[in-house]
Amino acid sequence: MNNQNQRFQTRKSFKLFLFYIFKNVYKKNLIGYERYAYRIVETLQKIVDGELRNDRGYIKNVIITIPPRFGKSEIANTGFISWVLANNPKAKFLTISSSAKLASVMVGKCLDIVNSKAYQFLAPSTKISKHTKSRTHFVTTEKGEVGGIGAGGTITGRGAGTDDLEDTQFAGAVIIDDPLQASKVRTQERQNINEWFFDAVFSRRNSPNTPFIIIQQRLHHNDLVGYILKDANPNDWEIINIPALDEDGNSLLEERMPKSELEILKKRSPETFYTQYQQDVTTFEQNYIFSPEGVVFLTKEEIKHIKPILTFITTDFAVSSKENADYTCFLYWYVFLENNEPKLYLKDFEQQKLTPTLAVDCFMNFVKNIYEDAKDNPILKPKYVFFENVTQTSIYKDFLEKNIANHNQNNDNPIRFINATADRNRDKITRFREVQYPFLKYKLYLDSCIQKNYDLTQELFDITNDDHENIHDDLTDCVTDAFYYTYIDKGLWDAEIEPHLQSQKYKERTILDDFLEELKALN
Repeated sequence: MNNQNQRFQTRKSFKLFLFYIFKNVYKKNLIGYERYAYRIVETLQKIVDGELRNDRGYIKNVIITIPPRFGKSEIANTGFISWVLANNPKAKFLTISSSAKLASVMVGKCLDIVNSKAYQFLAPSTKISKHTKSRTHFVTTEKGEVGGIGAGGTITGRGAGTDDLEDTQFAGAVIIDDPLQASKVRTQERQNINEWFFDAVFSRRNSPNTPFIIIQQRLHHNDLVGYILKDANPNDWEIINIPALDEDGNSLLEERMPKSELEILKKRSPETFYTQYQQDVTTFEQNYIFSPEGVVFLTKEEIKHIKPILTFITTDFAVSSKENADYTCFLYWYVFLENNEPKLYLKDFEQQKLTPTLAVDCFMNFVKNIYEDAKDNPILKPKYVFFENVTQTSIYKDFLEKNIANHNQNNDNPIRFINATADRNRDKITRFREVQYPFLKYKLYLDSCIQKNYDLTQELFDITNDDHENIHDDLTDCVTDAFYYTYIDKGLWDAEIEPHLQSQKYKERTILDDFLEELKALN
C-alpha cells in the first residue's frame, strides 16, 4: 500500500480497514469470519455513510446479537471505533462493558491500534493527545474522545457524538458490549442494568444522530436487548441476529466452535445453547418446566428479614453409590409469609452419592447441624421430614425414626416422618408439570451467595418438556415435593399454613382457586 489512493480507499471501507488491521495489528487473518462478519461490517458501514435512518431522519441504532468468542468486540467495538477515528479524529465514543476493568481493556486496545505504526501509516492525521495518561479514557489532538465505563458505573460528564447538527460527518456512538455477565443473569443486576440504561446512558448522546450500538450474546428474554425492544419503535433499530448454527445446521465458525461441540452443548446445557449461542430466548423458555422467572436470588440483607412460620425437610434416598447411580439429597426448607402469601426459601441442602449406611449418617449429621444453628429459635427446627413412599426408602424411614427417637424425646418440637403423598411412580415430566404453576407464581427463594444454589437451578432448567435421557433429577424431585406439600397438598396447608394467614382473602384457598381467579381477571 504505497500510494495515497490505496490508503484513502482502505480508510473509507470498513471491510478493507478490518483486513488491514487484522493483518498488521491483530496479527491474525479475517478468513473464516466472513461467513457472518460481513453482515456486521456492511451494517456499520451504512450507519457511518448515513444510509440507515429512521422515519424521523436520524441515524438508526444497531443491535447485534452474536455468540461468545466470535470476534464481536474486535469488529464492532475496537475495530469500529478506530476506523471511525481514522476518518474523523473529532469523533467521540463511549464504550460500555460488564465491568470497568473490561471497559478499560477495550479502550486500551483502541489506544494501541491508533498508536500502532500500521495505523499511523494509514491515518497520520489521527493522533493521541500528549495529555492522555489513562487506558480508560483517551483524547485525540483534534479533541476526539474514547471513554470506557463498566455497566452500572458513574457516567456523569461523559458524552458521545457531536452536538453540531450542521456537521453531517459521522461523529461517534455509544457502544454497549455484553453489559451483563452470563453468571448474573438471574440476579437483580440484570434489572439494575436495564434501568441504568434509561436512567443514565440514554442521555449521554450529544445529538439524536448519535446511535446506540449494542453487541451482546442473548441471555434472557428480559436482558438489555429484550428490555429495550419491548417498547421500542422498530423503525429506530437495525437488528442483526447471528446464531452459531445456521438454518442448515452448519457452524458459522467451525474453526472456533465445531458443530459437534455445539450439538453436545445443546444436549448438556440447552439453556446456554439456545440463548447464548443461537440468540433464541423463546424456544428454550417455552420448553421450560421450571422457568428462570420462578427463581428469586436474595441478598444477605434480604435473608435477614425472613421469618419462617414452618420448616421441613424433603428427601430423596438413593439405593446405590455407583458412578451412574442417583444422588441422595436432603433439602431444608423455610415457609415464610410475604404480602400474606406463603413462600418457600431453601435454607440448605446436601447432595451426595452414598451407600445406605453413609446416607443415614449423613442425614443425622444434617439434622444435628440444623439443630445446633436453631438453639435459640425453635421454629427453625424442622417439624416434618418427607419420604418417598416406596419400599426402598421406607427402610431408611424406619431406621431413622429409631435413631432419632431419643432426639425427639428431648425436644419440644419432635420431628415427624411423613410418607409422601406425591406419587413419584408417575412419569416425572407429569409430576414436575404439576407444580409448574405454583413454582412460577410463588417462586423459589435462594441465597445468592451460595454457589451450589446455582448448580441446583441449572438442574431445574435442564428439565424440559422434551426431557433428556439419564439426567439426574434428584434435587428436582425434592424441590417438586416441597412445592407440592406447600401449595397443592391440603393436609400441610390446612394444618400449618392457613392458621398464619390473617387475611380472609387467602383462607381455604387452593392453587385451583388462585388459577380460576386469575382467569376471571383476564376475562
